[in-house]
Parts: sequence; structure tokens; C-alpha cells
Amino acid sequence: MSEADIQGLVQLAVSTFGPGMSAEEVKEHILPVDRLYVARDNGAIVGFASLNFSPDFSYLAGTAVHPKKQGSGLYHDFAKERILDSLEKGLEKIKTRTQNPIIEHTLRNSFACLVQEKIIENFSFHRELLEGLYGRMLTKAIPKSRDMEVNNAYSSLNYARGDAFMLSFEVKR
Repeated sequence: MSEADIQGLVQLAVSTFGPGMSAEEVKEHILPVDRLYVARDNGAIVGFASLNFSPDFSYLAGTAVHPKKQGSGLYHDFAKERILDSLEKGLEKIKTRTQNPIIEHTLRNSFACLVQEKIIENFSFHRELLEGLYGRMLTKAIPKSRDMEVNNAYSSLNYARGDAFMLSFEVKR
């Protein structure tokens, strides 16, 4: 990956998350990774997602989608691709951390799509509170998903303290 691409990833993340996210913090979350997925529009980076493998599970690490591309299905596509790559590696447990209910909603929908497509038989899901994980709110505003049940769960987070959830999925083939 070229230095220009790395700078493009950093700029995208900072513009997506807001001024509280430093370039160094972005680099720590996206590099090095086992897999990096990049979406471009006319050569410009409009989204990225990363994936790390451990012996027992895969971890969905840093992700950002340009504000003008949010709601386009790009994160859903990234999610499905990372789930499939995890399964290809033989990993049926997939985890991520987030303060964003949209991430949870989209991940759950991505797993559900794989069930509908008969790629997996089913999946289980667990959410665990991680108090003060980030030390602050990562985005400019508190995000909301289209799923009120998910939004209700996230309304319990203390964003100022940096609370987040660990999301754990387990695939049943």
C-alpha cells in the first residue's frame, strides 16, 4: 500500500469520525492488519474495513465509510466479505468493539443475509459492555440506527466516558 493510499485512509477516517480522532490513532487501528478492504470511487478512497485473525476468532477492526456513501450498502458489503473471509479461514467466532448502533444493526443484518442465502445455517450474538474503553466519544454526534431495539441498548452507554460494546458472533454451519 502506497503512502498516498495510507494518507487517503487516514483522511477518510478523520473526516468520518470527526476531529477527536488523530492520524496516529487511525493508523494504529488500521495498520498492520491481516486484511484491508478498500472501496474507491473514481480513484478516491470512499471506504475501508480491516480484519485481523487470531487462533480462536477474527476481529473486525477499523472501518470508515465516507459520509456521502453512508447508507449505500458499502459497510454491509464490507461486513459480508469479512465474515466470509473469516469462515474461509475456519474461524466461526467473529468479534468487534463499537459505540455505534449502526454497526451492530448492519452486522446482524449481514449475518442474517448469509443465513437467507444458505451460506451459514444460523448465528448467535452476544453484546458485552466495556466501560470507558475509548475514554471519549469517537464520533461528532451519537449515531442512531434504523432499529429501535438496538438504539435502546446503545442509549445505556456513557459516551463521554468512552463506553462501548464488544459484539461477539458465532456462526453455525
